[in-house]
Amino acid sequence: MRERWQNLSLREKQSVAAAGVVVGLFLIYILIWSPLTSKTDELRDSIKHEQSLLSWMQEADKEMRNYVPQSEGKTFTSTAALLAWVQASVQQSSLSKQLTQLRARGTDSIELQMQNVSFDEFIAWLMKAQSQQHFKINQLSVTKTNVPGVVQVELVLQA
Repeated sequence: MRERWQNLSLREKQSVAAAGVVVGLFLIYILIWSPLTSKTDELRDSIKHEQSLLSWMQEADKEMRNYVPQSEGKTFTSTAALLAWVQASVQQSSLSKQLTQLRARGTDSIELQMQNVSFDEFIAWLMKAQSQQHFKINQLSVTKTNVPGVVQVELVLQA
């Protein structure tokens, strides 16, 4: 290889060197610069999307904090009354078989646990209950299961 290089004329050596530089620059562009700029553009787009999502979530949070139920339902005066009403409401719904625990939690709240419940049915029940009665949701934990649309629910309500 060295002998072949020595046999080339000056003009050929310059041409090969120039071609080497061009190929080197091309490889740097293809292997380093182009992926770097593509990833940068992708991350900028992701930031814009996440910022718009954050803005929407902040607006939704403000709306939820200012939400006051417009229901004509009664306000519970005791935990026992809320417990009785929730038990009757769940028994009347299609969720009664999924209810695994319903108990008083302290002096002002109750805890409700459901296993393998349809998320859509649970949310429909909760929205209907909230529109009919005045209670506060202190804690809601929803955990997905292996079955799509089926969840485990832990709910703490306050009278």
